[in-house]
Amino acid sequence: MSPDTRSNVLIVDDSLVNIELLGNILSTDYATSFATNGTEGLDLATHYPTDLILLDVMMPGIDGYEVCRQLKANPQTHDIPVVFLTSLESAVDEEYGLSLGAEDFIHKPISAPVVLARVRNHLLLANAKRELKRHNEELELLVEERTREIVHRNQQLISAQATIITAFCALAE
Repeated sequence: MSPDTRSNVLIVDDSLVNIELLGNILSTDYATSFATNGTEGLDLATHYPTDLILLDVMMPGIDGYEVCRQLKANPQTHDIPVVFLTSLESAVDEEYGLSLGAEDFIHKPISAPVVLARVRNHLLLANAKRELKRHNEELELLVEERTREIVHRNQQLISAQATIITAFCALAE
């Protein structure tokens, strides 16, 4: 895959070791960028093309949950898949993250095959959603266009009927 067509994965983690590890795992197949805190992650996601975000939950300042909440509240970043990276094991933590709009959780310590599989699957799903949305928009435009044509034809038919009725009335007189 050429660098121009690779998906952009943003890694947001306060640990440079985790960023380097994830970057090494993903760099063969994906373009990667990184942020070391939530504020920087929000800025990058908002201003640069981002196809998926790997987001640490526990960070100083703005934690991953708040970053996810802000991403999902912003129409510009709403559709970017967010996958949490966490050492938290509680189902309550996962439920909370998912309720904020995250697509998945990857538990630390991370496994390279698991990360690659989840990133690939969520990118495929996001691409399919974008294609479906684009296709639906095209269909809506087509339906709108055909509806206008039908309305125009109906108006022509009504006009022709009125002309015919007027002609018959004139003949009947």
